[in-house]
Amino acid sequence: MSGRNLAIISISILVIPLSALAQPPSPRPPIVIASDSEFTLENGVVRGSGTPNDPYIIAGWEIDAGSGTGIVIRGVGAYVIVEDCWIQGGPKGTGVSVSLAPNVIVRRCRFENLGTGVFIYQSPGVVMEGNEFIDCWTGIDGNQSGGLQIRGNEFHRAKKRGVFLWRARASVVEGNKFWGCGAGIYLDSCNQFTVKGNFLKECGWGIYLWDSHSGSVTLNALVGCARGIGLYHTSAYNYLYHNSFVDCALPAFDDSSGENRWFAPYPQGGNFWGIELQDNMAGPDQREKGSDGIGDEPVKIPETGVDRYPLVSPPPGMPQFDEGGEG
Repeated sequence: MSGRNLAIISISILVIPLSALAQPPSPRPPIVIASDSEFTLENGVVRGSGTPNDPYIIAGWEIDAGSGTGIVIRGVGAYVIVEDCWIQGGPKGTGVSVSLAPNVIVRRCRFENLGTGVFIYQSPGVVMEGNEFIDCWTGIDGNQSGGLQIRGNEFHRAKKRGVFLWRARASVVEGNKFWGCGAGIYLDSCNQFTVKGNFLKECGWGIYLWDSHSGSVTLNALVGCARGIGLYHTSAYNYLYHNSFVDCALPAFDDSSGENRWFAPYPQGGNFWGIELQDNMAGPDQREKGSDGIGDEPVKIPETGVDRYPLVSPPPGMPQFDEGGEG
């Protein structure tokens, strides 16, 4: 891989520790809110009235979840923001559990050494933004919750999965960073999803789709992963293009019988595979003399995929990562 190409995939990483916040978190016991009447000061609510324009704010707490759950929000219709909290615990603990509560945002929180950082159940539209997950078994586990928005989070050494979504239709996983996870992003039975602009380094699987359909996987950078992107068990009619693979032992695998599209229409092109390609021809059929930034021959993807327009260099718009990343 040339230095020029590596430079294109390199980015600076900004992590704001909780100690740098205006006020450090204050220790308190776990929080359980199971009705709209329980949004009180005693339950950690610092302000707000629960409306869209004035949501309840649960903020600034340090909680040891142990083997239980740090914050439970269940069966409420109020608008809620959980922010600037630090939750840690044991391998059976959960940081935040959101169930039957569709109007919840969790942002700028840190989750450490937990079984699950955030668990979401039947809560469509929950937003996860700017959080940090460290040494958790699973970072975010979303079940039967459509329209989840998972943006700008960081996942460090998730033992099983950074993000796991099951039956989470039309969800978005965008602009997140994953280091050393068993699997970075794992979607099971998800449709019409978007996985875009994520950085995944040294993961077992970067992005794994199981029985997931009609989604888009674009502008993701996969570096040093044992396996890059995998499509299994009827995952079909997905569009996967403008991704970059660098030093991945198995960049991609697709068992869908050719029903996924690994390239965009000419001249947009397909993916950058981190390999040297000849570029002496141009045109939709690569039969015209000239260079167009697309390899002259398709790249085959085991078992059944093919990238008709492989890129000779990473596409514009890739996340910009510092190659040093995490130590």
